[in-house]
Amino acid sequence: MKTCIRCLQTKPLTAFWAHCNQKRMPPPDGKLAHCKACGDIERRKWFQANKQYAAAKQREWNKAHPEVVKARYRKRKDDPKYKALMRKHSTIYRNKNREATNQRVAKWQRNNPDKHCAYQAMRRSAKLQATPAWANQFFIREAYHLAKLRTKMLGYPWHVDHIVPLQSPLVCGLHVEHNLQVIPGSDNIAKRNYHWPDMPREIGE
Repeated sequence: MKTCIRCLQTKPLTAFWAHCNQKRMPPPDGKLAHCKACGDIERRKWFQANKQYAAAKQREWNKAHPEVVKARYRKRKDDPKYKALMRKHSTIYRNKNREATNQRVAKWQRNNPDKHCAYQAMRRSAKLQATPAWANQFFIREAYHLAKLRTKMLGYPWHVDHIVPLQSPLVCGLHVEHNLQVIPGSDNIAKRNYHWPDMPREIGE
């Protein structure tokens, strides 16, 4: 056990960062005098007061160590928790900057018509492949008609959403009337193809 010199709380040694210089200072336990929590608070305060300097130093370090940066990125992008965290922050940003996001998407579509057409074609192909012969086309058309009607009456976009997404790493829903729901467009964009009923808990977190 050790007492932090900042918060004055007695904590186990695992709550303190190791430091080689502390091996020569009493007590010779090889740990810093302040705990990890207090150190994190001080680092956050320093970062808030020196954002530009910290960002410049980080860019400088990243430029000098490109291989390390690439390795870290490859490791993070395959982490389900990191993916979920990035999706969460992306959704929050889009909701706070809806108009700017829509303008950026529209500009990208104008500047990349070939890629946009390819995506739309892929989407139509996936929908056709996921439409069985027994699908009720009347109810499917009614769902899309309802979405247009709500958009016109309420003044904001409504989408026809696939409850179980047509394309996802783990599932493949069907384009049938039982798998459709009419929801606000913002909810559909935020949901994307990452959420469905009975999905594994670790994917949704």
